[in-house]
Amino acid sequence: MAPDYVGIGGLFMFLLCSVGFIFAALGWAAGGENRAKGALIGVAIFLGLFTCLMLWAQISSAVHERGRNAMLADRRAAADRSATKVKNRCAAQERFEVHQPIKVGASILINVNPKQKSPTASAAPTVIPTDSMKLQVQKFGESFPPSNNLEQYVEPIAWVNNADQPEYIAEILHADLVETRDQYPDGDKMYKRLATRRRWEMEPDTGVAMSYTIQHREQLGFMDWPDDKFVMPISTSRSAAQFVFEVDDISTIDDRQHWVARGRMRLRDAGTSNVVAEYVGFQSILDRQAVCPKAKEVATREGNWDMLRFFFERVTEKS
Repeated sequence: MAPDYVGIGGLFMFLLCSVGFIFAALGWAAGGENRAKGALIGVAIFLGLFTCLMLWAQISSAVHERGRNAMLADRRAAADRSATKVKNRCAAQERFEVHQPIKVGASILINVNPKQKSPTASAAPTVIPTDSMKLQVQKFGESFPPSNNLEQYVEPIAWVNNADQPEYIAEILHADLVETRDQYPDGDKMYKRLATRRRWEMEPDTGVAMSYTIQHREQLGFMDWPDDKFVMPISTSRSAAQFVFEVDDISTIDDRQHWVARGRMRLRDAGTSNVVAEYVGFQSILDRQAVCPKAKEVATREGNWDMLRFFFERVTEKS
């Protein structure tokens, strides 16, 4: 529910008038024989104090805004330098290798650990906050440079969180089965499978889906699913995917010192564990739109770099 600004404004005016009345009453009481003049003096004192308070608030707000803008300007300048480093790294070290194209419709297991840390986490330098950083944290709740090393050295490249999109990967590949690792497995059910009914019926563990809908989704039983549409992910103890998709942060200390993250996307054959395709690229930690220029040129989604389409369209066998 949106705040009731009219009601809040009315309450403020009521309180303001009440305080003014109190000052007038005090002046009236202290005015002796000339109580009217005392009341006017009380109102004048109130208005003077109120004006000083408003001026102080405006000056404090302006100082606060200037300080915050200066901090953000420092961050933007560092982001620009980081973006330049990304371009240099990309020109020298970006690579995309496809050893074995996969067929349209191939099934994928997204084997990504969202809790992973950058390899630089264990060797991250200790941050000793300066007085300026402490003051920024006190005033703005953050500082730049940051007062801890989480963003720069510990947190993984943003690709890790962006990878867990099973329905979108299925759309790109025209796949009828995409699985993910279950982050909260129930017993031996380590996987979440998103598959059409037609695909479930091809698998030996079809009964898993049937029993799940009987137990949890009586209003949408398995036999009522459309043949070729996804309905819901279901936990299973075995993976039926042909390929395993992995995304990892492989940053070096030198990368992170310049606010650059190095990432790797890799596709393996589920049966042999052989790498069939691999991409290594870079991204600015401070500006996530700063990725390898050639990669961004060929795949965007709503103005942002589309890492999944960029990868999977290039590893898919062309008809």
